Amino acid sequence: MSSLEIGESSTLISVNARNPWNDSGIDLAVGVTYCFAANGQWKNACEKCGADGYESTPVLKLFERFRRVPGARYFKLIGTIERSLESVIVIGSGLPDFAPTRPGRLYCFANDVRIMYWNNSGEVQLRITRTA
Repeated sequence: MSSLEIGESSTLISVNARNPWNDSGIDLAVGVTYCFAANGQWKNACEKCGADGYESTPVLKLFERFRRVPGARYFKLIGTIERSLESVIVIGSGLPDFAPTRPGRLYCFANDVRIMYWNNSGEVQLRITRTA
């Protein structure tokens, strides 16, 4: 397990679109602030996008409620603490000031319908910096 000191950044963390849980290797702490920055490209079947995801097509709108985080776009980069969907962090391409309300390991994924990860490909790179 790894935690960050003030001003320290993680190495680039690969978040694979096909993996429903990507372990960041970073433990987040309560009472501190983090900055998240992501870039790269991944693909949902034929739809290419970056970490901010993409708007639903008319067909995909039918399945929005089944996404792991229904209120976030398809393929938006999402983080959770300890694989709990009760502690969702909507990261996208960047989140400048995040202060966790509970401690634990950060896991990430591309927001998709849980049974559809088989047709995903690519990865985005995430960097986490402890700012305070």
